[in-house]
Amino acid sequence: MSEDLIEKIPDLGPLFLQALEFPAYARPEFYMKAQKKSGWSKAVFLRTLLNEWEHYDTVWQIHANKERTDLRKQGNKLPDDFGIDLEKETKGKQKGKLTRKVLEDLRFAVEQAYKFEVPDPVFDSFQIIAFCERLLLFIKGQYEEQIKPYHSVDFVVERLKKAGHRIEGNPTHVVYHYNIITDAPVGDFYRFKTEVRKLLLNSVHPEELKTILTPVKELCIKIVDLWNNDLQPLDQPIEEKDRNRAVREQRLMTFNYWDISMWHRNIQFDDEFYREPSLHFMNRDFAVFAANVANLITYEVLKQKKTTKNFNSISQEYKDFDELFIKPHSSKEYYNLLVEEQLIGPNFNYIGGLKSAFCIWAKELNKQGVIHFISDDDMTVLLNKKFASLRMSSSLFRSTMTKAVKAYQPKFKKAISKLKQG
Repeated sequence: MSEDLIEKIPDLGPLFLQALEFPAYARPEFYMKAQKKSGWSKAVFLRTLLNEWEHYDTVWQIHANKERTDLRKQGNKLPDDFGIDLEKETKGKQKGKLTRKVLEDLRFAVEQAYKFEVPDPVFDSFQIIAFCERLLLFIKGQYEEQIKPYHSVDFVVERLKKAGHRIEGNPTHVVYHYNIITDAPVGDFYRFKTEVRKLLLNSVHPEELKTILTPVKELCIKIVDLWNNDLQPLDQPIEEKDRNRAVREQRLMTFNYWDISMWHRNIQFDDEFYREPSLHFMNRDFAVFAANVANLITYEVLKQKKTTKNFNSISQEYKDFDELFIKPHSSKEYYNLLVEEQLIGPNFNYIGGLKSAFCIWAKELNKQGVIHFISDDDMTVLLNKKFASLRMSSSLFRSTMTKAVKAYQPKFKKAISKLKQG
């Protein structure tokens, strides 16, 4: 390689850290603008940035191990916010503190930059059916896992308590909410229905379609049975004897459309759930999806008059947000949190501010067991009904909510925990 060409290679060490001067959502674009100016391909430029991340990750590990050893001698642990002084490390070129979270945020920005200018994938009808079948297999496995007593439930309970959650009773199970990151229409019943109808209208082998979809229907029936008979009493208990049998956790998943694989994302920090858009599902949402798929196949593909199984919906329907509170007499104190943040007025009217703050508030009430669990769509209906002029979209629950998370989550989490303990 000639010296002239070598001189054109940008020094990406300072540039890698310079992204910290921008909000997290702007860092991927900052990297891409720098890549275009550099003259190097996206693949080479971003791979070099990842090399810089690996360098600083190693530097952080060296400092952390030394500090951890010193603290252990004193009987202490390494604090979660441990970091190295960037001004000292870069000889004054960059200020700030390089923590584990900051490192992960920068790595994520590089990974997101890879997605820039990539065309949206296009899927045919048979791929949509394959996605549906893969999701259903995942749901069945997750249901079967959740209805069994969880061997490490004490560990989960302790971790939730340390995070400020109040756990009542002696839980024996863990139930989950799911956030699925994907570029495919996963769990989209209307897309599935559209593609099945295309095949019905255009297929020259309708009997083959029945052969393909009959096992899918049978899988759906198993899922609905598991929900009706075993998981619903744990996840959304109605009878007093079923309350406090389970604690709630979130799972962050990735669905890869190219090999139809699903895998768990390791979570180190709470805001990883909001770093990029994801599809949010509760267990009941999965059961409704399975029931809809089963009914579609039964009526339109197999031409049967009856379904063999019915989906049991929650017997209690909530007509007002007040009814969501497990202890209704305490609702005023929780509404006051919104008043204090100047989000609503004394008459429960929305007066301004980030609408996504209401999502953070409702989610935190859910997490800490203050209100009953309902879907995002149902929650949005009740929020809009309760707070005049709010007119919020349920899509906010599935957005990154970066500003709202930063501005409101710590406040609401602390205040709600304090109210519960009081």
